[in-house]
Amino acid sequence: MMIRQRPYGAMNPVLQLGFYVIAIHLMVVLVESNGCSSPTPISILRTALNSSTCPWRCCCNDTIRLVNCSRLYQNLPTVFPVKARTILLDWNLMDTFDKENCSVFRQSRSLEVLTATNNKIATINRNCFRGLGNLTVINLSNNALTNLPVADTPYPFVTLDLSNNNINQLNESIFLAMPNLTSLNIDNNSISILPSLISHPTSEGKLRMLSLRNNGLRNIAFPGPFPSGSSIQELYLSHNDLSELPTAWLVGAFKLRVLDLRNATSMADKGGKINWKYPGFCPALETIDLSLNGLRSVVHNAFDSNTGLRTIDLSSNALNAIPDGLLVKQINLTTFKAQENRLVNISNAIWGKRARLEYVNLANNSIERIHDGAIGSLATLRFLDLSGNLLVSLAFLETPELISLETLLLHNNSVRVTPNLTRLIKLRVLKLQDNQLSEVPNVQNLSNLEELDLSRNNISVLDTVAFSGVTRLRLINLESNYIMSINEASLNYLPKSLVWLNLLNNLLRCDCNLALTSKRLRSSTQWGINLGNITCVSPPAYQGLQVTTVPHSSCIGTVKSLKSIILSALLAGIVIAVIILAFLYSRYRRVGRGNTRRRSYPVEEKAAQMNQYEEEVGHLMSPSKNSGNYHNLRGSNDLLGSASVTGSSTRINGSAIKSFVEEEFYV
Repeated sequence: MMIRQRPYGAMNPVLQLGFYVIAIHLMVVLVESNGCSSPTPISILRTALNSSTCPWRCCCNDTIRLVNCSRLYQNLPTVFPVKARTILLDWNLMDTFDKENCSVFRQSRSLEVLTATNNKIATINRNCFRGLGNLTVINLSNNALTNLPVADTPYPFVTLDLSNNNINQLNESIFLAMPNLTSLNIDNNSISILPSLISHPTSEGKLRMLSLRNNGLRNIAFPGPFPSGSSIQELYLSHNDLSELPTAWLVGAFKLRVLDLRNATSMADKGGKINWKYPGFCPALETIDLSLNGLRSVVHNAFDSNTGLRTIDLSSNALNAIPDGLLVKQINLTTFKAQENRLVNISNAIWGKRARLEYVNLANNSIERIHDGAIGSLATLRFLDLSGNLLVSLAFLETPELISLETLLLHNNSVRVTPNLTRLIKLRVLKLQDNQLSEVPNVQNLSNLEELDLSRNNISVLDTVAFSGVTRLRLINLESNYIMSINEASLNYLPKSLVWLNLLNNLLRCDCNLALTSKRLRSSTQWGINLGNITCVSPPAYQGLQVTTVPHSSCIGTVKSLKSIILSALLAGIVIAVIILAFLYSRYRRVGRGNTRRRSYPVEEKAAQMNQYEEEVGHLMSPSKNSGNYHNLRGSNDLLGSASVTGSSTRINGSAIKSFVEEEFYV
């Protein structure tokens, strides 16, 4: 029996498998330990004193004094380093912070940040954090807490996150127990009432941010949640079920800057029952979000008491109109959103002449008309979205005031003719897809334009100089139009900055002109054009074939012969024209010489001839020489006829008379 030996140096398969398992285990430990490659205990600070060591299976970082005990799937460690500043206990199976577990925290007197998210903690000992005077940030989100117990001594917390728990009541005692609290997040709990804190003027303390999003909040206690002189600056109440907003419910919140009421009303009441009421005098209010509330109307003076507003969001409601004068007093307003409503017209009296708007979004409405001056007066406007409307005319853009506009979105309308946009000197993005344009709009010399989308229109002709002067244009989308041919000369006007040109789904006729154009595009590395996806529509011989497969070798000769024929015809025409002109000139000169000769007979010679002819005629008519002939001449009216019947002298005279007559006729 022959035994096959392993090659020298080959590893035993069992050992090889074991090696792979160890390597994978080390990789998993490395990933789960957030960069700590060694699970062995190490000193968190290497000082002369013997500091506490890193807990077993935890990961420690000496530089930032961090102890990471996440994903251990066990209870709290029994020891923590004395000088640890941050302890992470996320993604474990802890269900309580009882007295025994909490005692371990007291070993770390320098503790500042504690996180224990994504556990199953339901209870916390009331004195769990006693003695931790530096603990300012605590995150207990995604647990099973029903409340936060009141401690014997005030909590030192500055930032507290209790989101995604089972808390159903917001007690005033929480604020009393945390006098230094500035940020409280209680999102995704079950709090139904926002209580009033007026009875405890100091209970709200230093609180600046309160978030109660997605709680099922139904009521706000009267007269309001905050005492006079409150420090609250940010209030987030979105995604709740408020049935009403009490009048002047924010009186006293003089420092409030952000108010989030997005989708804050109950679905059952969305239908116009909830209207925006006077919230109170909030001079510092900068941002208000009233979107997704089903609002059907807003009174014209709804925001008059909040003159410091910079952002107003009325999107995704049921507004039929924006009342005149709504934003006249908002001279600091920079952002206005009213997309996804039912607006039909935009008046020129919504905002005043001092408006400083920079961002306006009116997309996805039913806007048919925008009055002159409504948009054109906004000299500071940088972003305008009018997509998804019923606009046919864009005459409101023909104004020299929009000198700051950078982004213009007009897609999905019914625009047929675009105005002259060359005044929008700072325009960078122009989207006009899904309209009814028959030609490329005038964008010449817009030196800042970078992106132009004209897809899904009715464009059939691509003007040769359509993109001249657009030196920074990077993207051109002409997909799904009716373009049949592309002139090779138009490539000379494409900017050097162009990196993408889309010509898919057009009616390209694969003739010699297109073949030579495609050859130039293929040979150039200047434009990022994928011709492999562009197919021919006609002629039938090339229908369905890619443009790149169109033969171009024969087209080169065809084009050259055509050029030679045209040149030859042009030269022949020039020769024929020269011959005709020469003939006409010679004819003109010959007629001129004949007229000159006839006019140049000497007057004296002609007079002498006339006298001679008169003498000869008088001799024939004299009665003394030949009376017979005289009578014959008197009886005849035809001098030549009479001379023909006389003797020899008459024939001579007749001949003389004939010569006279002919000479006279010639002259």
